[in-house]
Amino acid sequence: MVNWCRNFLWVLAFTSLEVLGQITPGTISISGNQTICPETVHGTLTVTPASGCTGGCSYQWMSSSDGTNFSNITSANGLSYTNGANISANIYYKVSISDGVNPTVETNAFLVSVHELPTVTISATPGLTIPSGASVSLSALLSNAPANYTYTFVWSNSATANPTTVTPTATTNYTVTATDQYTCSATSTAVTVTVDPLVGGVIATTDATICSGSVPTALTSTSAASGGTGSNYTYQWQKSTTSISTGFTDITGADQATYTPVQAITQQTYFRRKVTNAGITENSNVITYSVDPLPTVTVTASPSTVPSGGTTTLSATGASTYAWTETGSSTLNATSTNSVTANPTAQTTYTVTGTDANGCVNTATTTVNIAALNAGTISGAQDVCVGATPTTITSTTAASGGSGSSGNYIYSWQSSANADFTSATTLNGETGTTLSFSAAMQAGGTLYYRRGVRDNTDPNNTVVWTTGVLKTARALPTVTASANPSTNIPAGASVTLTASATGSGGYSFTWNNNATANPTTVTPTATTNYTVTATDQYTCSATSTAVTVTVDPLVG
Repeated sequence: MVNWCRNFLWVLAFTSLEVLGQITPGTISISGNQTICPETVHGTLTVTPASGCTGGCSYQWMSSSDGTNFSNITSANGLSYTNGANISANIYYKVSISDGVNPTVETNAFLVSVHELPTVTISATPGLTIPSGASVSLSALLSNAPANYTYTFVWSNSATANPTTVTPTATTNYTVTATDQYTCSATSTAVTVTVDPLVGGVIATTDATICSGSVPTALTSTSAASGGTGSNYTYQWQKSTTSISTGFTDITGADQATYTPVQAITQQTYFRRKVTNAGITENSNVITYSVDPLPTVTVTASPSTVPSGGTTTLSATGASTYAWTETGSSTLNATSTNSVTANPTAQTTYTVTGTDANGCVNTATTTVNIAALNAGTISGAQDVCVGATPTTITSTTAASGGSGSSGNYIYSWQSSANADFTSATTLNGETGTTLSFSAAMQAGGTLYYRRGVRDNTDPNNTVVWTTGVLKTARALPTVTASANPSTNIPAGASVTLTASATGSGGYSFTWNNNATANPTTVTPTATTNYTVTATDQYTCSATSTAVTVTVDPLVG
């Protein structure tokens, strides 16, 4: 009896463990977007089947506006639920699962979000009033837009860019519709772009006839620019020498409503004011300046080159009255007649100003030069070995200045033992630009040479001199040769030959057997004469007297 009761309880307990299990709820999903636009219907909700039910699961859909307090949805007892009503606020859903045996369980709450539509406005750059032909950049601006949302835009003119540029030919209204990634959209109120034609205004001047080379009179503004945006006008003055309608170019820095010309004109010239507003330009009326020609004034100087203090006559023609000025100091004898004289002591430029019957003025200039003579330069400095002929002294730079004519230059030459040419000697017969030598250099013959030149037009016969060049006499070295151990040797023996030199130093030696070492060793096979040539640092050279090495066969 005890064993039967024990077995019965074990079976009962085993049976209870199977019946009182744990239900595992499914999860909710939606067909379509989980976030929806206001006043739209969301997609069908579906819950995956629960597991762990005893004898089958029962489902009850519930909804809540705050995610906490849920209430059953009538007749929503399947795995799917479709809410056919428009939704205007966030709504939460749960599914309650029961089997009549196990404890009832619920799915996690599932949120269908309803986001607010953004407020769409339009901004216009540069503004909503523009001149004909101008463009406006329209930008769609969103406020209250959820973070991380993306939007596309469609304008009332079918444009899809944001910002978009429009160029209306007449006053036009524009709207824009913004649509997010959930296809929710909002449309702005309209903005009106008003088209107002641009007017360039009117300009004037006080005197439109001037002398060639004069600066035109000031240009004033009779009426300012108008139309377009109504403000933010920029001005640019232009001029042309082609015609009243073509060839206009901008005047640098002329960007105000009025303009005072700063450049002189020499031909009929047209001025106008260009106004720019929102990228569109219009022009004012055109002012035409007529030009009176200047008198043709000429001036001559006779002669145009004079010695210092010499007299030149200056003559002017082509005008009614004349006025003279100069770059020098008080060299003119008169300043208000057509012909004057001057005595310049340095190069001087003379200017005559002539005025004609129309009051137009022109000038002419002439320069009177002073004949300053330049001796030029010579070259040919040289170290000359005694007995050698010096090289020619050449002309490095020719004489110049004075009358400027080489045919008028007369040359002479001097020599001196002193660099400053005190006690100089004139070389008779030497009248060329170069100096050649025919005689060999003598010991102690060091001399400086220079070339003089005078201009044949100079009444004072003033001679100017080049810098001197030096021809230096260099003495020849003294050289001897000796033999060691003796000048008499048996056949097959060697002798050391040694050269000695005195003089300026820096010697090199060459023996008559072509050896260049010093000392050098020789092994003659027969009696031989040896000489050595010594060359110093100035390439001056001398040869020794011969040393005879006698070969006498040895007799045993």
